[in-house]
Amino acid sequence: MDKSVLYFIFDLIWIVDEKNKDQTACIDEFNKGLRFGYSAVMQMIISKVSDLGSEYEKVVKNEGEGMSIDSLLDVQRKDGLKNENTFLTNLISALKVKYNSTINEKNDFISGENFSYYDILDIIESQLILFDYDITLFDNITPILGQKVK
Repeated sequence: MDKSVLYFIFDLIWIVDEKNKDQTACIDEFNKGLRFGYSAVMQMIISKVSDLGSEYEKVVKNEGEGMSIDSLLDVQRKDGLKNENTFLTNLISALKVKYNSTINEKNDFISGENFSYYDILDIIESQLILFDYDITLFDNITPILGQKVK
C-alpha cells in the first residue's frame, strides 16, 4: 500500500468538516440533526485516532511538534497494518452503532443525524476503495438506507 492511513484520516476529516460547513445556514430540524451528526463524527474520528498510537494522535490533533508525516510513515511501515485496521474497524463499528440507534425515528432532527452517519459510512467505503484498501476486511461498511446494519 503506497498511501498512508494519515492521508486517509486527513481526507476524511476534511470531507466531514466541509459537509458540516455546508449545513451552517440551514435552520430546519433535519439539517440541524445533520450538522449535529457531522460534528459527532468529527469527534469520533479524533477520539479513535488513539487506536493508532500517541504519535498519530499528536499529529492529527496538531500537537506534534517536530513530528512529520514522513516520520510517521516510517512508524507505520514498521507497525504494519495492525493499528490501521484497528482504527478503521473501531471507527466503522462506532458509526454503525450510532446509525442503528437513530434509525426509524419520526423526529426530523434525529433523521438528519441518522443520515449523517449513513453518509459518512458511504464516504469511508468510497475512500477505502480510492486508497486501495482491502474492503473485504470490513463487513458491509455502508448500510442500506433505512435498514439496521449488523
